[in-house]
Amino acid sequence: MPSPPRNKDTASQPNSAHSDSAHSFSGQLKSAWPQSAWVISDGTIGMLSQSLAIVRAMDIHADDIRLSPPPLLRLFPRLASIPGWQLTWGREPDWLKQAVYPDLLITTGRRMAGISIGIRRRSRGKTKTIHIQDPKLPSKFFDLLILPQHDRPNGALAENELLSTGSLNRIITSDLTPSSLSPEEIAAIPQTIQNKFIAVLLGGTTKNNPVNNSLLARFIEQTGQLADQLEASLLILPSRRTPANILVQFETGLKTRRFHIWNGEGENPYLAALSMASAVIVSEDSVNMTSEACITGKPVLTAPVTALSGRIASFHQHMQAHHHTMRLEDAVSGKQIAAPVILDEMASIASQIYHRLGT
Repeated sequence: MPSPPRNKDTASQPNSAHSDSAHSFSGQLKSAWPQSAWVISDGTIGMLSQSLAIVRAMDIHADDIRLSPPPLLRLFPRLASIPGWQLTWGREPDWLKQAVYPDLLITTGRRMAGISIGIRRRSRGKTKTIHIQDPKLPSKFFDLLILPQHDRPNGALAENELLSTGSLNRIITSDLTPSSLSPEEIAAIPQTIQNKFIAVLLGGTTKNNPVNNSLLARFIEQTGQLADQLEASLLILPSRRTPANILVQFETGLKTRRFHIWNGEGENPYLAALSMASAVIVSEDSVNMTSEACITGKPVLTAPVTALSGRIASFHQHMQAHHHTMRLEDAVSGKQIAAPVILDEMASIASQIYHRLGT
């Protein structure tokens, strides 16, 4: 996915971020609220992207603010509910000193939960807070929690909680039309494979799980088998987490098949690949890329390259049970690739936000 506009750092001033109104989900839902909004993150791409997905879905402007919460606040977010508790390292930045708080604050991930709690307290309730992902805290600390299905498998929700099926993403169907793609994006896919290709979206090592060599070897083998069955070429798109040695193993394992590995230089062909591919294969360590691929209407086939358990395993079970995705192993073993159920939930989420918070 193309990167957000700024690098990870600690910002003392907000940076403008806004939705693309030409591709807005919710133009008819816009109201006088919110007059102002902040997205606060530490710049982690997977987390920031979900917050910006809300901005785009609501068709609003928001200031993109970067900071790293103090370690103690990251570990114990509810400390921010204590009057006077410091939200940043050292001297407070000007935008906090000014005490001019927005109508809406959007944060993602437990590490930013304390910031959300603290801004809500400081604003004396003026700022409505949306927090994405389960912070493992009582919901009373937030105005609205948006939780992925795999965080609440039993479906039990408080009044101020919403469930999403996948991770929130900024891609909408009109992004994938030929008129929305730039010539540079299309040209980033070699003409030798443009006729028919499978897009392969690679994650890699996660915080808790390194790439498993045997799982990777099976992933590469099954990817090649599917290419043979569909008589298609392969476009391999690594992410920031993909170790270089994995790409070497792809080059060796795919042998004489037609394939191209994007080296990270030039225009990112990600959107063009999703638009033009016949099918999409995704490594299961990435919930974000799996969710994004499922808006295409193309078959989305998943397989692990790391040992999966817990929440991520539950996510993929849910996606398969609801026919958003299919196991790559099943596809290459002869099981018919069924027409997928498109996952497109951002318009509904934006509508519920306006309904619940847009006073």
